[in-house]
Amino acid sequence: MPALTSSTTKVATAVAALRRGGLVGLPTETVYGLAADAENPTAVARVYAAKGRPADHPLIVHVPGADHLDGWASVADVPEYAARLAATLWPGPLTLVVRRGARAGDHLTGGQDTVGLRAPDHPVAQEVLAAFGGALGLIHAVFCVSLRADQIVVGTGINILALGVTTYVFRALYGLGGTPPDVDSATGAKGRAL
Repeated sequence: MPALTSSTTKVATAVAALRRGGLVGLPTETVYGLAADAENPTAVARVYAAKGRPADHPLIVHVPGADHLDGWASVADVPEYAARLAATLWPGPLTLVVRRGARAGDHLTGGQDTVGLRAPDHPVAQEVLAAFGGALGLIHAVFCVSLRADQIVVGTGINILALGVTTYVFRALYGLGGTPPDVDSATGAKGRAL
């Protein structure tokens, strides 16, 4: 893990790192995730490298809400029930797997013709998404560090944004007391839970 060199509580620092192609760890309502600018293939490759994740294992694209599907999903192929799910349950712990749009490149989807999309229901994630103005490619983070609440730790190529009580074990497989998000495939006429 990179050396931790400084810290701040400013979301602007995290957004600046994302815009430079850096990585940011931030909370969602279900996991602490390792995120990058979803439209920057080099930054997304850093997520794969940091996690040791195979390139054919997709990341989930995090957007602010249901009105941000355009380009990420092939909107014409999103069934109405999936659009209603997003409009009703987002932000929240629901990931929809839909036919990918032009913005969801192979660097995010692992070469698949679908993309996982979700809108996190966590104030920090929403604040970062709003300030960033784009989407984030994100996967659960697994770190072991000691952080104060509301802290962004800036290190060599990786930034960690944490919210909550003092975190001694920053293991984010399913967050601190959170539950795994529901994942629904919305690629067919009926859809299914995955």
